[in-house]
Amino acid sequence: MIRLNLGCGFNHLKGYINIDSNPKTNPDRVMYIPDDLKKFEKDTIDEILMSAVVEHLDCDLVSLIVELKRILKPNGRLKILVPNCFYWKNRIKFLFGSFKAGAGYHYDHRWIFKPSFLKAFLEYYGFEVDEVSDLFDIDAVINARKRT
Repeated sequence: MIRLNLGCGFNHLKGYINIDSNPKTNPDRVMYIPDDLKKFEKDTIDEILMSAVVEHLDCDLVSLIVELKRILKPNGRLKILVPNCFYWKNRIKFLFGSFKAGAGYHYDHRWIFKPSFLKAFLEYYGFEVDEVSDLFDIDAVINARKRT
C-alpha cells in the first residue's frame, strides 16, 4: 500500500511517504506540489493526505485535483483538511473586523474554502465524497475516493 502525506511539514506519519517542499522539515522526499506529482505513474497511489496544505499552494487547483486523481488508484482515498473560514466563530470575527491570523486565516493562505465548495469541486472532477464537515466545524475535512 502506497500512502502519501503531501505537504507534511514536521508532521511525519508512519506508513506514509512524507513529502514536503522544504528540506528543513526532513521529509522522506523533497517535492513540489503539484509539479512533481507527475513523477508518480498513473493509478499507483492508494491514499493521499493533505492536511493544512491546499490553502497555501500557489497553483491552479483544477490542475492539482486532476493530477491527484491521475495518480490515485481506482477507489483510492483522498483526505483534505483546510481551515474552515466559514466556521461560525470566524464569521462573527469577520463581521466585527477582528478576523486575523490564527482565526482560520493566515498571512500565507492563498485560498479560503467552504466545505460545500470543496465537496462540489471534488465531485465535479471525478471523486465520490464520503464525508464532509459542516459549517460548524473549525476545520473543513473532506474524505473522498476516486471514482472508477
